[in-house]
Amino acid sequence: MHESPCLMNLEGKQDLYDPNSPLYKRVASFFLLLRWDREVRSSFTRQGSMVYTKRPSRKSLLKRFEWNKIHAYMRKGQKDECDILKEKVEEMQMKILEKDKLIELAENTKKQMKALEQKHDELKHQALEKDSLLMSAQQQLLDVKIELADKQSALEKIQWEAMTSNKKVEKLQEELDSMQGDISLFTSLLKSLTKPNTVEYADDYDIKPYDFNHLPIIAYGHKRFDEHFVRSNKIEMDDLDEIEMQKMDEARKTYIAAVVAVKEKQDEESIATVVNARLQLQSILFKQKKLNV
Repeated sequence: MHESPCLMNLEGKQDLYDPNSPLYKRVASFFLLLRWDREVRSSFTRQGSMVYTKRPSRKSLLKRFEWNKIHAYMRKGQKDECDILKEKVEEMQMKILEKDKLIELAENTKKQMKALEQKHDELKHQALEKDSLLMSAQQQLLDVKIELADKQSALEKIQWEAMTSNKKVEKLQEELDSMQGDISLFTSLLKSLTKPNTVEYADDYDIKPYDFNHLPIIAYGHKRFDEHFVRSNKIEMDDLDEIEMQKMDEARKTYIAAVVAVKEKQDEESIATVVNARLQLQSILFKQKKLNV
């Protein structure tokens, strides 16, 4: 757009009075040139012919300077505006680049955070699985401990039953050995009584042949022997006098000692001693029966 002449004249007049304005500087330089030209011409004595050029009018000079100023001002304004716009564009570009960098950094950070969250979820899931496996292993271990305790208790019970059974077996074995010893002794005694020479021992006693069907089983204890022997012969202890009691007691002790000796030695002499002691005891009992009859 072009400015009006009045505005241009006004601006030109203001520039003429402004020492810092370009128009003022140009006018001042023009006057300096005119002054220098006059000084030069006054220094020469001879004057030559000169071509006279009509000096431009003040109006045309001012008009030319005004147009130059306007063009310069317009160029300067355009240049300043372009520079300002360029600077603003550059600033905006810098800001855009910074924002792009910030956005890119934010996106990268977001991606990293997302990756970290996924990793955290995976680790959490793995931790839950391991906790579940650990709880399952602990439960299995507890079940194994309970089962082991039950088996230990059952084993202790079996061991105790086995120990009790072993004791019973040992006791039964001892009883069996004792019975076998008694049977062997009784068998040997019967064999010795069935021999012909056993009659010679019986001749010294005033007795009749004695029935051995109700003979007592030989035992280790004295009490068992006394009770069974007295019960089988139906002896009334109150009817015996003191002398007969002493004889019978001595015969009984002799018989018991002979039985113990034959169990230890198991030879012919011990068996004969048992037979003699038994015959003597039977003779005393037989005589006592006769007296009671």
